[in-house]
Formats: sequence, C-alpha cells, structure tokens
Amino acid sequence: MAQKLKALRPSLREKKRYMVFQVISGRPVTAQEASDAIMGACRQFLGELGMSRAGIIMLHDKWQQASQRGVMRISHKEVQNVRTALMLVRSIGSREAVITTKGMSGILRKAVQRFLLAPEGQPPAVPG
Repeated sequence: MAQKLKALRPSLREKKRYMVFQVISGRPVTAQEASDAIMGACRQFLGELGMSRAGIIMLHDKWQQASQRGVMRISHKEVQNVRTALMLVRSIGSREAVITTKGMSGILRKAVQRFLLAPEGQPPAVPG
C-alpha cells in the first residue's frame, strides 16, 4: 500500500507574495512577451541562483491585455530584488517599454481586487 505524504505545516511552507505589475509601452504586448522580458531581466540581475531563491512564477491566466497588467508570484524574501530587476527592463521585443509595480499582497484574491482590477488613476480600494 502506498503511503500518502503529509502536508507541510504552514510554518514550514515557502512564504509568497503576489506582485501586480503594468507594462507601459507604445504598443500593446502579449503576456508571453512580458513574461520573457521579465524572466530575462531577472536572470540577468539575479543570476540562476537568485532566480531559484525568488521562485518567480508568472500567472498567465491573470494577464489583462486591455490594461497591460499581470500578476507574478515571488518569494517574500526576494521582493526588493525582483522589483529592482523589473526596473531594469527597457524594451520588450523590439519596442521600448517600462514595467512598473502596482502593488503587492500575500493573498492572490486581494492582489487582483486591489491592484489588477483597480481603475487607472484611482487609488486601490482598501477596506477600512
């Protein structure tokens, strides 16, 4: 009989953050182009070891083509390093582009509600 692995306790799990970012460019870019540019910039700035520590995962199903916003999951210890790597992106494909961070959350649902779906020019809705 095969034994089932026990789930890790919450204190032993890798803690993660969800970062909402926006691509600012003259022409719209696809989720794959944005992902390739972000991963390339992170690999160049952090290196292979830093990439594995950051645990970057792009959530392609959360990409919004109209607003050019997306969500990525990263380790809570590498937030500042990944933000720095995003600032180093100067082009996506052959187009000039800049990537800005819109917000950060430890819960995906709150990141989507507050930063991904927030209208442009309005502060994110924070319950008070």
